[in-house]
Order: sequence, then structure tokens, then C-alpha cells
Amino acid sequence: MSKLKLPHASGNSVSIAAPESNPAADRTLYLPSNADGTIVSSVYGPTFFARGGTASIANSTNTTVPYANEKWDSHSCYDTSTYRFTPNLAGYYHIHAIAQLASISGRTSLDIYKNGSRWTNIEFDTESSGNTNGLQLTTLVAMNGSTDYVSVSIYQASGSSKDLVDGNTWSANEFSGYWVRGL
Repeated sequence: MSKLKLPHASGNSVSIAAPESNPAADRTLYLPSNADGTIVSSVYGPTFFARGGTASIANSTNTTVPYANEKWDSHSCYDTSTYRFTPNLAGYYHIHAIAQLASISGRTSLDIYKNGSRWTNIEFDTESSGNTNGLQLTTLVAMNGSTDYVSVSIYQASGSSKDLVDGNTWSANEFSGYWVRGL
């Protein structure tokens, strides 16, 4: 009887043995792979978490949210200069964004973009002045693992520029994502 022994990080191992019913039969071990045939070599994919500080958001203009303070980036896929997440492993990704404007009345919108086009968004309209307007959005996005990227944009129509609440001190402005599974 032949065995294939696979080591495990904890020191244990997994063994695959020939079935007792036909010990002479050939055995084939199939490993999970991506659509392009590359073997998925780990049980986890890219994950990142970034926060943004204060920034002025112009009236009636879509503005990329500057999530420049990277808390972690497991596979070096988040760019703190473009504020884009470009994963290097094809799959479905859970993406989450939070942005909060201080002292606003009027319409605000938070958008998640894929490759520069709106993927999904949420809008809010407040009547009274002086409210803090926070928006959050979560979605799943299929990404090809090479050129696809996501970013976050905010829009506000209050009549003047408004500031983002400082996201480096608490969770007012956050952008995160993680690999869920292969395509």
C-alpha cells in the first residue's frame, strides 16, 4: 500500500492511502486551482485594512477617499498613494467602506468602484445643518487577480466643501477587504 504524506504547519500530517478494495489502482490527488489552472497554494488570500485622515471634499464632485493609513496588507495589494486594492489572486472579495463627513446638510453618496466604474453605492439626504453624516457600504466583487482593482469615492452636495471626520483616531473612515474564495 502506498501513501502520500502531506506535512501540516502544526506538526501533524495528512495521509492519503490506497483504498483497501483495490490497492493496486492508480491514485490521483487533485489540488484546487484557479480558472487559469494555477494551483491555490494557501488557504488564505489577500486581506487589507486602511484608514483615512481628514480631507476636504469639494461640493458636487466625486472624490476618491484618501485611506492612506494602512493597518495591514497581507499580500502588498493595497496602494496608499492611489487608494486602490488590486489583489494578486483571482477570486471573490468582500469589500467594506466607511466614510463620514462632519457638519453637513444635503445629499451624500459613498461609492465602491471597480476598475474606475461604479460597482455599488449608497446615498443619504439630510435636511438639517450641522449633522455628521456617516455612510458605510459592503459588497462582493469578482476580481481577476492581476488588473482588477477597487477604490472608494464620496460625493456631497451641501453647497460648499466639507471635511471628512478624522479616521485615524477612530472608525470614521475605513476601507477593508478580504478574499472569500477562488473564481
